[in-house]
Order: sequence, then C-alpha cells, then structure tokens
Amino acid sequence: MSGRPPAAGWPHGRHRRPAQGDAHRHGRDLCRDGYSHGCRCRLKRLGNRRRRRDRPLPARHGHSGGCRGIPGVCAGCGRRRCRRWPKGGRCRRDLSDDVRSRSRARTTRGRRARRHVRFRLGIRSGFGIERRSGYVGSRDAGDPASHDRIRPRKTRGERFVTDLPPQTAVHPRKWWIVAVTAGVTSLGIVAAAGIFSASAWSSPHRDITAGSGAVGALDINLGPVPQQAVVTDEQFQTEIDNIVFILADDLDWATFRQVPRLNALQSKGTTFTNTTVTDSLCCPSRVSILRGQYVHNHKVVSNEPASGGGWPTFYRLGEEKDCLPTWLSAKGVQTAFMGKYLNAYPDGAKNPAYVPPGWDRWVVPVTQPEMYRGYGYTLNIDGTLKTYGSKPKDFLGDVLVGEASQYISSAREPFYLQLSLTNPHRPSPVAVRHLESNKYAAIPRSKGFNAAGLNEPAWRSGLSALGPRRLASLDKRWRERVQSAETVADAYDAVVAALTKAGKLDRTLIVIGSDNGYHSAVRRLPPGKRTPYLEDTVVPYVFIGPDVAAGVKVPSMTSTIDLGPTFAALLGTQAPQWTDGRSLVPFLARGSDEDWRTGVISESMSQARPGDPDYETLKPPRFTALRTEQWVYVEYEDGTKELYDRATDPDELDNVLPTADPELVKSLNRQLVALRACAGPTCRVADSLPN
Repeated sequence: MSGRPPAAGWPHGRHRRPAQGDAHRHGRDLCRDGYSHGCRCRLKRLGNRRRRRDRPLPARHGHSGGCRGIPGVCAGCGRRRCRRWPKGGRCRRDLSDDVRSRSRARTTRGRRARRHVRFRLGIRSGFGIERRSGYVGSRDAGDPASHDRIRPRKTRGERFVTDLPPQTAVHPRKWWIVAVTAGVTSLGIVAAAGIFSASAWSSPHRDITAGSGAVGALDINLGPVPQQAVVTDEQFQTEIDNIVFILADDLDWATFRQVPRLNALQSKGTTFTNTTVTDSLCCPSRVSILRGQYVHNHKVVSNEPASGGGWPTFYRLGEEKDCLPTWLSAKGVQTAFMGKYLNAYPDGAKNPAYVPPGWDRWVVPVTQPEMYRGYGYTLNIDGTLKTYGSKPKDFLGDVLVGEASQYISSAREPFYLQLSLTNPHRPSPVAVRHLESNKYAAIPRSKGFNAAGLNEPAWRSGLSALGPRRLASLDKRWRERVQSAETVADAYDAVVAALTKAGKLDRTLIVIGSDNGYHSAVRRLPPGKRTPYLEDTVVPYVFIGPDVAAGVKVPSMTSTIDLGPTFAALLGTQAPQWTDGRSLVPFLARGSDEDWRTGVISESMSQARPGDPDYETLKPPRFTALRTEQWVYVEYEDGTKELYDRATDPDELDNVLPTADPELVKSLNRQLVALRACAGPTCRVADSLPN
C-alpha cells in the first residue's frame, strides 16, 4: 500500500502495518483496511482538506469513496465516530456553522474557512436573520458546492417547482436593514452593468461599436428580477426519474434532416426549433451546457489553454466543482458520462486518469486526434486507461453505445447519463455498416448555397463563387457527415432497447441535441463553423419521454444554457441562482410559456489556432450576435454590424441594416449590450427586453 507514511512518534512507526491487537493496546478502533483512526485512516487525514463527498479516494488507499454525508458514519471505515469529529465522519462543509466556527483547524485553509464562518454568524446575529429549519449551513468562501445535500429529497408533488425559495427568514423588526442592503446591492449591479458595457469585452472589443457603452450605462433599466415560472404537479404530471442526454458533435439542422431515423424523432417528442448555442465552438458550448452560463460568464472562450479555453481552463477556474453533475449528485442522482468531455482533457493533469467530481461512472477518450478518427484511441474507464485498436469492433461510437447500454441495465434510479459522441465532427468517422448508406446525400441547395448576399461584411465580401470541382469535393465530404451521423441514430435505438429491456423506458426522458452547427458552401463559405448565421448557431433539440407531447414544435427562443436548469428541475433539484439559463419545464408541461424570453445571444470571443481540430483559415472577426424570433443583429469587434430579417429572409442572406428603422436598431443594440453584460438573474431580465 502506497501513501504518505505516518508522522514520527505515531504508535505504529513509519512502515509497520498495525497488528489486530493494536486496537486494544492503543484504545482505538481499526478501520476496515487494518489501520486505526489515530494512525493512517485516509478519511481522518483528509478531513482537514475538506475532500468532496462525490470525489472518490484513490483505490490504492483502500477506501472506495469519500465521505457520503451520512450523519455519524464514516464511509471509508464504517465506524460510527471519528476521534477528531465527534459528530461522525462527515465532510466539514456538511457540519453546521456553529460547529465549524469552533473547529480547531491546523491548516491555513481551515483557519480561513473558520473565519468566514464566524463572519457569517456575526452578520446573521447583527441583522436578526434566523437560519431556516433544516438548512445545514451557508455557502463557504471558495466552496461552490451546494449545502442542501442532506435535506430530504423533494416529493413528486414538489418536484417541478422551479422558483428559488429563500434560505433565510428575516426578523420582522429588522426588515428595513435588509431592504437598505438590497437597494445598495441593486445600485451596484446597475453600475457594474454600465461599466461592463462601456468596456464591452476585453481590450480587442473595447471599441466594438460607437456609443454602445453609453447605451448600456444610461438607457438600460433592467428593473426588478422576475421569479422563474413555477410548474406544479397539477400542470405537469410525469413519471420522469431518469434522463439520457445524447449529445452529437457539430450536428446541424441540414444533416439532422438528411438522416431519416433522426428526422423521424420529431414525431415522437417535442422539438425546440430555435435552440441557439452560446458559441459555435465545441469547448465553450459544452461548458455552457454543464454550467448554464453564457461564455462571457464561464470564461472558457476557446478549445485550447493557450487562448483561454479547453478543459485546463475549466479546471483552473474551479468550475467543474459546481456544475450539473455535482448538483445532481448532491441530490442522490447517479451520474454517468461517456464520450467526448471537453477539449484538451486531460492535458496538464497530474494524473492522466483523472476523473472530475460529480461523475459516478466515467468512460472518456484521453487521446484527441485518435478520438476524432474513431480508432486507435485510449479510454479512461473510471480511472483505468484502456487502449483500443483498429478493428470494426473498436469503432468508438459503438464502444460508447455499448457501455451506455450496460450502464442503463445496471444503474439504480434516478440516474443521469450523458452520451457524448464525436459524430459527425470531421473527419466524420463512419461505422463499417454505414459505408454504403446515404449514397446520394449532398449539400442542400438552399437560397444561400454558393450565393452572395446584399451588404456583406468585409470579411466575406471578397469571396468568389465555388467552382464545380470544389463543390463536388464538398458534396463528398457532406455525404461522409451524413453517414457519420447515422451513429447518433444508432445510439438512440440502442438506448431505447436497453431502457425497454431494463423496464425503465416509461420513466426516462431522452434528449437528442448538438453542441453547435456546421456550414458548407453557404454564402460561398468553405466548410466550418464560427459564424453568427443559423447553420452554425441554431441546432436541433428533441425531448422524448413520458408525458412529453409528441409531434410538437416549439419556436420560442431557447438556448443551450437552459439544459442544465431543465435537467436539474426534472430530477428533483434546482440550478443555482447564478446560472443564466431558464428551465424548459413549462414547455414540456404546456407547450408554451407566456412570459418567455425575447432574445438570446451567441458569442465568439476567441479564434481557433493551427493544430486545433476546429481551426479554419477563413475566420470572421470576434462578434456578439443577438437572435430573436424575427431578427438577427450582429456586432463585430471591428465595428461592423449586420441585421437580417428572418421573416422575409429565412436564409439570413441579405443584410438590411442600411435601410432598417434606426429605432429598431437602437432597441436591438440595447438588448445585445444588456445580454453581453448580464450575469445570473440579470440575464433573465435582459433576455426579456422588448425589441
């Protein structure tokens, strides 16, 4: 057994394993791996480090997992008490504030946490704020995890309530203090919004548009933050206990419609036809799904660490400690991730088999070039690395679907499974059985195919029409994309079969969607993404499950930031208030929401570099695009602007900004600036501004 040896002076010496009689000799209980609490019990030694409950201990230390938050029980030892913590082997953050304030932590981090706890207790005492019954403790500085993990699970009648209950009750004689504090805080938020809009972006975006800062500072009045819509059990009675999320890679609407089995799914569930991605780039978009935030808030702006993105940035910012899997795990939901995680994972990790917190089952490729080719890759399977070959049975899509089917058959309910495929991302790997399918698939000949529009921006105004040989080559590549997307349809069929065999189909919601779109030969552009137009930023999302209306299409403005809050609400918890998205439960319940948003934004805050699988030679300037049900308004970092009328120009080909009503442009600019500066509750105000 490896690990740090006991400190000098401990009764068992440095390397000797204690004998069975040592427990009686030293008056201590032995943990089940043979070491006493006073000697080398990992649970006790790691107590001061505040190890997360959902992050398992390394197998070499003899324990199967960290503290599970069970009062009075040590998950590693099974003993009822630990010598240091008389309340039992619970995580420090699960102890009440009054207990933590009296802790005698010997580390700098522990002492800092104790000071924060005492400071909170002083505020509660001075303001007359009482702790709510059953609430374990307030959030700690630097500790983003929720503290409601040992509260009883919501009953089915309370399960879909998406409003945010207060965590404290105010003493009736102290209401004026809290009111004054809230007013000062509101002024601070408005001032911050004005400052942010004045600077707009980082330095390259500071002068994105003349006067935008003044508009953001003077004209925007976000007003009170509305509460999110409440859907009760009477409005949406469902038996959803589990969610399977099948996430495709670069699956656009045109490819989706050309795969018959995928297109047929629209008749089986509710389709959101206007789902906009936060960034048409893999890593920023996937982080938005996990965190429920716009790119300017989660700050993972690209695929690579060198340009402020990739998994290393997500890890460095500590955001994976507070995202969808940790929210669900805290509520007792089994979680599993299979497939492509975030770009550049696990680059820079001390342990190449690192498993992020919150995931109970982990099957993820760690070699990215081979991952996209579908063969010769290495999988991290729950901390163990396994390399696959180049035989047909080693095709990555089939291996992941097989792992997902096995998990479904054995997983306890409730569970959340995210099956993240690399199809049809280029080089668009195709399973052997699909090599002869879709022989006549080609790029759709829409109005914008190989065509020029009116008032084009400078970055694409000089493009020439693509020649016949080039178009023939692009059609061949498109055919490979369609064949590759057949694996997504295979995944759905396999998931349904596994759920049916396990008897869980009538309690499981299946969601099919994509991280971003893709374009080819539209507006004379070569293949790629990263543009503000609908091919890249509007992607298909279909919800299929019990009590979800079949054949319904929802045209309302939805976004990938809504997925996290939706999944959390359906599985009996709620996303933190700092998230930017909204729950889609009202649409699943009624098919519409009267108080829904009017617009969403898509941002491009970085550029892919050579060597990135998403690198493109033709790159538009960085931009922010506001998308409403009728308009698409774009502002580039070089000051260029575009406006498209989706009602008369659904292909978004002709820029009508020069002839548009100035008041309309001012209104759209006002909402764009507000959304670009928003965070959390203010986003749910800014996205509802009239336009």
